[in-house]
Amino acid sequence: MLRLSPIWIPLLVALSACHAPPAPVANSVRSTFVFDETPQVVTLGPGDLVNVRVLGHPELSSLETGTRVDREGLLHLPTLDAVPVQDRSLQEVRNELQVRYGEVLRNAQVSVDLLENQSNRYYILGHVQAPGSKPLDRSLTALEATSAGGYFLRGADRSHIFVLRPHPDGLETHQFNLTQPGPEALVRIQSGDVIFVRQTGVDNFQEDWLPILSSLGITALTLSADGVIK
Repeated sequence: MLRLSPIWIPLLVALSACHAPPAPVANSVRSTFVFDETPQVVTLGPGDLVNVRVLGHPELSSLETGTRVDREGLLHLPTLDAVPVQDRSLQEVRNELQVRYGEVLRNAQVSVDLLENQSNRYYILGHVQAPGSKPLDRSLTALEATSAGGYFLRGADRSHIFVLRPHPDGLETHQFNLTQPGPEALVRIQSGDVIFVRQTGVDNFQEDWLPILSSLGITALTLSADGVIK
């Protein structure tokens, strides 16, 4: 799955001035939106800030401010070799540390907490008070994730909210109604997803947001086929 880089956020204004139609691409044939009632497990990745505590042994614990996962997905802690944590859950990392510290300590008790999530993000665009990049530091449904955009601006189309999921072979989309939420509002958000809230009766998507998404390989032809723009 493509991951959107945070560096495109400051380009919103500049890119929205570009009105040239992008080249069409084929739509993705994938179907990855799930309604699983079981919360998805959040995993760690580069840039995440983690707090590791070994009960009774502050000298073996991370700094009070936490320790960042490096670019290779490794966590560096006192007296231990680098611990690979990328794509692993907090519980999995805790279990490994429990074993490692258990080799030198009797009845080692270890806790692992995520202080700051940088590797898993999703995005809210459109007619909301607080658009932009949001941390995906816990399992979220589309309904829950949309609330991170703050209040809806006047004229927001709450009955047609879209979740856009870029893939290397195109784009997958999902629509839900926030005025009468049903099961479709309970799909699980993944890292890299874009939630788009358009304005009722105003086709501002083509001019304001399509240039941004087209830089990510999401084009007018794809969005038209999926009903995002008409």
